[in-house]
Amino acid sequence: MQDVPEDALEGRRCVVVDVLRATSTICRALAAGAKEVRIFGEVEHLLLDARECAGPLVLGGERDSRRVPGFGLGNDPREYVPESVAGASVLFTTTNGTRALLAAGGARETMVCSLLNLSAVARACTEDGADLSVVCAGSDGQYSAEDALCAGMLLERLEVARASDGARLALALAARVGEDIRPFLLSTDHGRELVRKDLKGSVEACALVDSVGLLVRYLPGEKRAVKVED
Repeated sequence: MQDVPEDALEGRRCVVVDVLRATSTICRALAAGAKEVRIFGEVEHLLLDARECAGPLVLGGERDSRRVPGFGLGNDPREYVPESVAGASVLFTTTNGTRALLAAGGARETMVCSLLNLSAVARACTEDGADLSVVCAGSDGQYSAEDALCAGMLLERLEVARASDGARLALALAARVGEDIRPFLLSTDHGRELVRKDLKGSVEACALVDSVGLLVRYLPGEKRAVKVED
């Protein structure tokens, strides 16, 4: 993720994307009945907060694509099922995605977007015509094709009249990939890295377009993601 200037998102609607895998996992956790997903940039901050929290807690997250030692769950959507998270607060930290959410705190409104909840986000983006910024988390500070694809697919649904150069490139990528989403994700730099770590199924779980019909908002003042009730 490139640095986001503090005032760049002011007054704008923001969508944060980290297809592989943070935003996909957050959406799946809330769909499985988690009460909230609390967002942390660092493992140490999460552990400090966990000592103060009341109620059912689940610690989730990764470093170097692997579950943080001592945590109950990693950063894999397949792990976030009702049996593991229903009714609990999930305390969550990842290498890229949670930091991207924290960086988007200056926006008027921030939504958590993945391929899993793409149409729900697109519908919310058309509510009042507010200016839209899409923040792609990337991977270790580098461009990620899977996030660009998701951004392009979102913009396709919005039928934007004016788009930046980056948005036009994302739209072109989405048009080129078409329906071949799963093989495309597996072919990306980060997708191949996850396959090498025996996480092919995790990548495939992030390719299930609109499998979670859930709008998720990030509340920067509270540093947590919550589902929006119908």
